[in-house]
Amino acid sequence: MIEKVALIGLGAIGAAVAEQIVGKGFDFKVIVDEKRKKRYEEEGVYVDGRAIPFEYLTPGEGRPVDFILVASKYHDLEEVIGQLRNFVGPRTVIMSLLNGIDSEEILGGALGMDHLLHAMIYNIASVRQSNRITRGRPGTIRFGSLRGVEDPRALMVKEFFDACGIHSILDGAILQSIWWKFMLNVGVNQMSAITGATNGIITAYEEPKKIMELAMIEVVRIAGKKGIPLSESDMYTWYATSAGLPGDSRSSMLQDVESRRKTEVEMLSGRVIEMGRELGVPTPVNELLFHAIRLKEKLYLEKE
Repeated sequence: MIEKVALIGLGAIGAAVAEQIVGKGFDFKVIVDEKRKKRYEEEGVYVDGRAIPFEYLTPGEGRPVDFILVASKYHDLEEVIGQLRNFVGPRTVIMSLLNGIDSEEILGGALGMDHLLHAMIYNIASVRQSNRITRGRPGTIRFGSLRGVEDPRALMVKEFFDACGIHSILDGAILQSIWWKFMLNVGVNQMSAITGATNGIITAYEEPKKIMELAMIEVVRIAGKKGIPLSESDMYTWYATSAGLPGDSRSSMLQDVESRRKTEVEMLSGRVIEMGRELGVPTPVNELLFHAIRLKEKLYLEKE
């Protein structure tokens, strides 16, 4: 039974999920460093214009909890692992909501794979500006266990999500679903970071779709080499999903670029390039996107 819960990473995704846990009868804490704790307690954190009474703990104040949600940035994972250690006990379940395909392996390699459930979050339109998050729509957490859908840990987490009103799906083929989302992120996020295209622009014009598809087909070919059942037809399922999103919604990578933050390009095209080299799959489109995005972020980060 889940009673004590912690979340790390109070950004657009983390805050949108955390807001749904507050006030539902759980002992829920947000893990932050001393600097963020001071700032959040003084300035507050707002979701859809409402101040949310989050309770904060620093890593040094940590004690083992039943369930940890990780919603940080990919490039912060090494730091996050150190911050989580005091919160992990023998029965702690950990779930990563990060984009990409290997955050579970990184967390599990350091904290123990037995703690991990695999997951992804999608259909969410959440934007962060400083300490204010506009959620738009709360999204869906799709998750599962490599041990199967009857894994008691997965059933326990499903019960927790239901109690919080968090829309979730227990998925018996979670690795395929994670790769599907990875493929979409490689296309949508990177194309939007380069072009500035919002969801409305993507749906209205053929050019952004073509860039996305050229990047995504390289992921499909890599997935095939790894035995992951993805096909070209899977690339087009995003268009139905995007139809339900606001026209001004922005990918997380476009939000990073507009806010002059470091992007997660290493997690997307960086991994595609790496896997392509290992498996003998050419990845020229992702190589172009990788270097274009790296240059873009270097130019604004150097001015900070």
